[in-house]
Amino acid sequence: MNSLGRRLLLASGVLLIVFLGVTGLVLDNAFRHSALSAVQDRLQAIVYTLLAAAEPTPEGSLQMPPELPEARFNTPQSGLYAQVVGEQGPLWKSPSALGMGLPKVSATKAGVGEFSQQHTHHGMTVFALVFDVLWEDSQQQARRYSIQVFEDRNSFANQVQGFRKSLWGWFIFLALLLELALTLVLRWGLSPLRRVVDDLEQIKQGRQKELTASYPDELQPFADSINSFIHSERGQRDRYRNSLGDIAHSLKTPLAVVRTLAEQQDMPEKTRAQLKEQAVRMTQIVDYQLQRASARGKVVLGQRVLLKEIVLRLRDTLDKVYTERGLTCEIDVTDDVAFPGDQGDLMELVGNILDNAYKYTSSKIAISAWYQTDQKTAQQHLLIQIDDDGPGLDPELADELLKRGVRFDEQVEGQGIGLAVVRDILKSYDGQLLLSKSSLGGVRVEIIIPLTT
Repeated sequence: MNSLGRRLLLASGVLLIVFLGVTGLVLDNAFRHSALSAVQDRLQAIVYTLLAAAEPTPEGSLQMPPELPEARFNTPQSGLYAQVVGEQGPLWKSPSALGMGLPKVSATKAGVGEFSQQHTHHGMTVFALVFDVLWEDSQQQARRYSIQVFEDRNSFANQVQGFRKSLWGWFIFLALLLELALTLVLRWGLSPLRRVVDDLEQIKQGRQKELTASYPDELQPFADSINSFIHSERGQRDRYRNSLGDIAHSLKTPLAVVRTLAEQQDMPEKTRAQLKEQAVRMTQIVDYQLQRASARGKVVLGQRVLLKEIVLRLRDTLDKVYTERGLTCEIDVTDDVAFPGDQGDLMELVGNILDNAYKYTSSKIAISAWYQTDQKTAQQHLLIQIDDDGPGLDPELADELLKRGVRFDEQVEGQGIGLAVVRDILKSYDGQLLLSKSSLGGVRVEIIIPLTT
């Protein structure tokens, strides 16, 4: 799981479930014990009520009034039952216990109520409170009586079950409410991070040059470090480009002198030819390095150049250069298509390829560009396609043409370094250069550049 927000939500959700679960179990247990204590206290109070209503008889028994204070004793199967057991056996049962086999229980100590769970002969579970008393009869003899009260456990179970439903229902509602609140809090708390990501994406696409928004104190050092890196990267690229350009320019004058010397007639023809050949090769190398120096390479923090404007400008220039040939150049590029980099790089890329197309075409050139998405990786690319109706290209020569100094036609003027420069620029953008047969009959050149990496 790579999402920071999902991690925090998952962790908080687990902690919330554990906390509410433990709290619920504690409350459930506390309520159960409280309900049991309430049952015991209630049965104890009923025992005292029965003792208050009981009257001893001369025969040594206890007599209960016909109508007991607790109404449920007078209703059969009411769930509340009582009996009085003497030394010789049962002496009295409440009307509610008629037809029921109440459990046989006894207290271990007189004057102390003993609370327990018992089972009737019919399998019913009941709470029992047994209270033994010593009662002196008219002859001053102490007789032991056991006052026994039973209550159906179903009412207690229903009470506990109702509490549990209410408790866990509210806890689930509370958990969902808290999780929603945590989600909103996390979205608000992590919004500065999302803002940083959005700003970096804007920089990557060339819509802004650095992180300029106001960030929280914890993120501001990070933003400052990113901005320092951006400035350092730009400065390093500029220094490299300037140094390479200076070296190439410094060789221009000596090479011009060498070429002038090679034209002198007072040296052997063979020597002069060799000198001229080497001078031409060195000139090609210098021109190549100058073009490389002018190519900025991938501008991760760079600009966004509208493609159509550059293509129109290049077409107008080349139409003037090759005006005597009467060539047609069709452009199919929408206004929103943009190159994710430096304008100089775009000029080099399209300019070199378009210049080759003008050189080798018979009458027509077609330029098109659009965005396309890789179905496997969901990566979006910029695709620039240039077709001509020239003599075409042998597929076996495609890789060879990308080498520096190799030309398709030796009769056509040029130094053969254009496609090599294009290849080097595309390499810095993680792009591709593809050569194939065009639908117009000539060569199709495709430039593929990933928009983000």
